[in-house]
Amino acid sequence: MNSRRKAKKVLKLFGKESYRSRIRYIDSFLPESTSRIGSIAYRHTVRRLGLVVLLLALIMAFATSVYAAIKHYFNFTKTEYSNSDEYISNDYNGAPSKVVFFEPKYIPKGYELETVEYDEIFDRKEWLYKNSEGGILRIRQGNNAVTINVDNERSKSWKTTVEDIEVIIYDFGDSIMGMMQIDDTIIRIKGPISEEEMKKIIQGMYRR
Repeated sequence: MNSRRKAKKVLKLFGKESYRSRIRYIDSFLPESTSRIGSIAYRHTVRRLGLVVLLLALIMAFATSVYAAIKHYFNFTKTEYSNSDEYISNDYNGAPSKVVFFEPKYIPKGYELETVEYDEIFDRKEWLYKNSEGGILRIRQGNNAVTINVDNERSKSWKTTVEDIEVIIYDFGDSIMGMMQIDDTIIRIKGPISEEEMKKIIQGMYRR
């Protein structure tokens, strides 16, 4: 008797499970199920698009950081001697490049423009300013066909950055000199001014 009851119970459970299986099979063809499958596919598509957007954002951020890291370096080889530092351009290949001149827009207070001279043969330009105390400020710009010698016995030097320009500064005590390179244009600024005034002159020339 107990065996029959157990057999009936097993058959009943089997029947219920078989019925549920048939219902699930039929449900798979119903619109609601199709919608559910479509919803899953949609979520996967959204995730993929999100990953693509994130990847593009990372690429743009990397490109921006690389661009921000680009500087106008003073591309010269420096050789130190006992009484001077010699700078030889690494860009010069025997044919001087065409110079783009940067007009000075900021000049320290008290300085007045005396002369502007242009050397057509060597493609060089010099602005000369004077103040009431006899101080002379020179701004020279020329091509990369140049070797620069600087007295290092009575000076100290260091590098700084103005905007995105690398500047080599020499302090002689009574005056300072800044040397920089913007593309193929070599610029030298020298006079009895402060480093901050030097930076303002550079910013004034570079911001067009």
